[in-house]
Amino acid sequence: MNGFVGPTALVSWAHRDEDWSDLQSEEWIEKVVQFSTLLMSNGVTVSLDLWSETDPDVDWTRWGQRQVQNCDLVLILVSDAWRQRWEGTNSPHLGAGVVSEADTLKGVFNEDQLAFQRKALLVLLPGVGKESIPLDLHRLQWYRITSMDARGIEPLLRRIYGRPLHARPVRKDAPELPAKLPGDAAHGAASSPIAAKRGELDEIKAGDPDAGSSSDHSVSLSKPPLGEAPRTRKGSLWAKVTIGGVVAALITFAAFANNASGALKNFCDMARWSVCSTSPSPSASPNNPTAVDVTPQPLPPETDQAKLAAAYDGTNPSGCADAGTSTIDTLQIKRLGTDNPLATVQIKHAPKCNTTWVRVINTLDGSTVNKVVERRAGDGLAAFKSEVPEFSGNFSIPGRNTSYGNQVYAPGCVTASVQITDAAGSLAGELPPQEFCWISPPS
Repeated sequence: MNGFVGPTALVSWAHRDEDWSDLQSEEWIEKVVQFSTLLMSNGVTVSLDLWSETDPDVDWTRWGQRQVQNCDLVLILVSDAWRQRWEGTNSPHLGAGVVSEADTLKGVFNEDQLAFQRKALLVLLPGVGKESIPLDLHRLQWYRITSMDARGIEPLLRRIYGRPLHARPVRKDAPELPAKLPGDAAHGAASSPIAAKRGELDEIKAGDPDAGSSSDHSVSLSKPPLGEAPRTRKGSLWAKVTIGGVVAALITFAAFANNASGALKNFCDMARWSVCSTSPSPSASPNNPTAVDVTPQPLPPETDQAKLAAAYDGTNPSGCADAGTSTIDTLQIKRLGTDNPLATVQIKHAPKCNTTWVRVINTLDGSTVNKVVERRAGDGLAAFKSEVPEFSGNFSIPGRNTSYGNQVYAPGCVTASVQITDAAGSLAGELPPQEFCWISPPS
């Protein structure tokens, strides 16, 4: 391999459980050999006792101890039988080799706890659960092998070679964050128009009108008649506010008069000012021949629906889910061409927001899960489709086997589907498009 010297690893494993049949023992051996071969094909030099069975120079009373001491890593293939040998609850006539390896590992722990944690890794082959891990070894990193291929052992390989899936970014220098010093108010106002306006309003509230005299938006008033006191800058500032308010009111009223009913509804919906409060409409008269009905009108239901759809369509469901969710349906996806379960699909609904999305619990590490939720047009709502393809991997981290699609505003029915493809891009299983309808429970 072009002079490459890979890491070395001892595969520590128990050959069989006392309750296993010969067939179970043979199947376990096949898994161990296949796993060890996979590591060898990915640059790891593996020490496996089965490969030294015919070596005439092997001293089996010391072989395991020396491998623990000399190898960079010890990969513990977790099983009930290995746990019994580690805990000392096995039959004293079985498993002497594994017991010797376990005792040597405990010696490493007694001398250097950090060295022990760096050397020993727990591996869960397909079919083995976490319950087989000894209680005092939960401090170690553990890796679940989801399939006997390169993708299935990828999380373990990343640990062995120190290549994380999510690389740490390069730290940059701290940004320039200059402090604001006394006397910098003028400079701050010139460099930030928003800050200048905020400062002007603060001055009005504080009753200090002179500080804002440089504003180019001030109002020029005529000179007072002789004998009257000159107007103060405070009056000038209040004139700005008052005249501005009157002009805005006149312009607004003119717009209402031009197209009162539609403009008022839109204006009230956007502004929600007190002018929109319900009041009797002025009646027509010779002095008021074009009376305008300013009574606010409720928005059409379809307008409200469209606004809610615009707010929720294609967004993360977490905010709506915080107030509680319901499961419309739960379905199983099987591995293509088999009866083996591949994933669990839940069609979720948040009554608070009237939104629906898809939750998938996947068992195929290193696959891509594509979640689709679609709403048909109707009832004042436009059609909308949310499609979220997502890589599903590194199952050694709790929760990484679960993924969510984006939510769709759906007071009624949606069409949902899920497609799962393996690392090679081939379809592993799917939930064909189906219709799911949310029905509110009786009050």
